Amino acid sequence: MRKRYRATLQALNDDCIGRKAHGFANLEVTDDDALQIRIEMFNTPADMTHMAVLEGSVTKAPVAVATAAQDVNHDGVVDEEEAEKVSGKVFVPLDNAPEKLNLIGGKYPEADDNGFYIYQQRVVMSDLRERLLKRYGTDVFNLDNAVMYVDGVQSDVLLPKTVMSDLDKEKPYLTLPIAVGKLRKVMG
Repeated sequence: MRKRYRATLQALNDDCIGRKAHGFANLEVTDDDALQIRIEMFNTPADMTHMAVLEGSVTKAPVAVATAAQDVNHDGVVDEEEAEKVSGKVFVPLDNAPEKLNLIGGKYPEADDNGFYIYQQRVVMSDLRERLLKRYGTDVFNLDNAVMYVDGVQSDVLLPKTVMSDLDKEKPYLTLPIAVGKLRKVMG
């Protein structure tokens, strides 16, 4: 049975980066065991690669989008570590091979000189479930309880020293959330 999900991606951390990145994502689980993903982003930091991820929980605990309220250290920035406290720690990278669950090394979309990009990918769900089981002990990634983040600013953006990243402690600007949205089922 086909299921469709949509997320409206709203700006996050726009005060510190000087742009309001926004866009939308459509995900469709097809009858042939595939997940079709399409993201369109506008006004992102231009001429650079943007990591995007789906986040969720291995438990049935509800997840939510990060807002300014998650800035627990009050440095004016919601970093990756603060965001995942409400969005979960199960990551599916939206790169050229999401089913491999490799956050580093994949090819992520690159924004043009206007900050626009389109990402499209087809994922075989059985492959994704197999990797999820190995990594997280569950083969279920519940799209009904998932959040999408788009990350990344240029290295010359001045960020407080308190901004953290689990992925790269030396380069937290790569995983700085710039847009976020909760997936909502629209069909199925």
